[in-house]
Amino acid sequence: MAEKNYIGITIGPILDTINLTASPVALWASSYLFSMLSRTICKLLVNGIPEKNISGIPAEDIITPFYDENEELLQKNDGVGLFHDRIIFAAEETKLAEMKEIREAAITEVGNAFGIDVNYLMEYIMVSVISFRAENPIMESRFMLDSQELAVSFVEKETENPILSLFSGDSYSKNSGLKKTSLMASLEQFQLKKSQDSFKSLGDIVATGTGFKKYKYYAIVRSDGDNMSKIISSLNDTGEIRAFSKTCLSYCSGVSELVQQYDGVTIYSGGDDLLAILPCESRGAKTPFHFAKEANDLFCKTFSTYNQPVSLSFGITVAYSKFPLYEALADSANLLFGVAKRKEADEKKEKNRVAFRLQKHSGQAEGLVISNAFLPEVIDLLDQMLNTRAEQQEQTEQIFFSAIYKIAMFEKAFNALKGRDAIDNLFKNTFDSDVHQDNAYLSETLPDIFEALTGEAWVADALDDDGVCSQKPGLTMCYLLRIMKFFVEKGGEEI
Repeated sequence: MAEKNYIGITIGPILDTINLTASPVALWASSYLFSMLSRTICKLLVNGIPEKNISGIPAEDIITPFYDENEELLQKNDGVGLFHDRIIFAAEETKLAEMKEIREAAITEVGNAFGIDVNYLMEYIMVSVISFRAENPIMESRFMLDSQELAVSFVEKETENPILSLFSGDSYSKNSGLKKTSLMASLEQFQLKKSQDSFKSLGDIVATGTGFKKYKYYAIVRSDGDNMSKIISSLNDTGEIRAFSKTCLSYCSGVSELVQQYDGVTIYSGGDDLLAILPCESRGAKTPFHFAKEANDLFCKTFSTYNQPVSLSFGITVAYSKFPLYEALADSANLLFGVAKRKEADEKKEKNRVAFRLQKHSGQAEGLVISNAFLPEVIDLLDQMLNTRAEQQEQTEQIFFSAIYKIAMFEKAFNALKGRDAIDNLFKNTFDSDVHQDNAYLSETLPDIFEALTGEAWVADALDDDGVCSQKPGLTMCYLLRIMKFFVEKGGEEI
């Protein structure tokens, strides 16, 4: 690939803005503001600003994100933020002189759409621009743009934060400010729309059924692509890089549709990243575990043409509907980047996995880190519980709860097991009462799962509160069963 001159842009402060939010629609708005800004900058780069004597560039010169005004995927007016926070386009260094005008025009357009004081946004929003020469502009600009993001925006005089005011609403409604914006009025098929003039709360998102604890819990789902740099490094020219950017756009649009199928809400879907809120169980009786498998399958299929072993890693926090949203967001981020994608000496445990935590209303928590390859077994076990006929439910629950109790009681013995014969013997001797006889769940299903936990191929570990893997199969089995148990536990009004 021949070396060319490029301009790179990074925008922010995204995380600081997200931390100002306390409701789903404010969380969405805090992310969409920057996605809209990125898209607006791309639009102005292509169309130019005639009144400022700024000419446009060919859309093909924007390497990432993929931008084409006529692209069908970009015609949806559903509020899904598909544009990430970095823009790279081919241009000579002289183009830098025009970026100040483009930045101001873009911020003005976004500020007007959100009803935020434009003068404030001019000081608050960071749009850092660099010029560089490279053969592979995405790979070679990573660290330069990373360093630009270390800069902190500074508002010289702040008597009121209009962004916080917008997200906080008034004493009658947290969303009253957002309801009045021209942006919200223009969105069609918005995933957070409850009615013509109201948005869904966390309570609305989770209420997909009644009678069980799970219908008062939400899931913060984060995912990030694995080994994407290997694909980018293999690309031979800017045309291939731009085609890769379009593939990313296709995946992001597809996974957003998957979120909607799960009765969830896409907060952000750009590049290979996803942030979404899902109910603990969808109306189709599917859980975040089901979602992780389907999203990973979609990701692998979308990028299969690049002949690289790609996958998704997930950080998933399930919490009570009144549990602070910002805490669940922070926990899911730590699960993704501090656990699921944590670099360890054992390469079998690096990436391509789901870090999951169930934070109960009682204060108790169970966590697991699970290989994507082991998800089908987890889902099968969960489906057995979810699909049990009503007349068998009580007996099944008794056996299920007995299994948790007995394995916890004899955890040290289970931790020491090796080999299928030893596993079968311990299960047989542990569950030897009359009610346990001829039960395929205790004699086949659980021993099969436990054998996988003790096998040479790593499949799962229990997580403590600090995200440290236990590497104890007995404890891992207990945590897995406790999480499965949660999905069939009945609950009252407050649980």
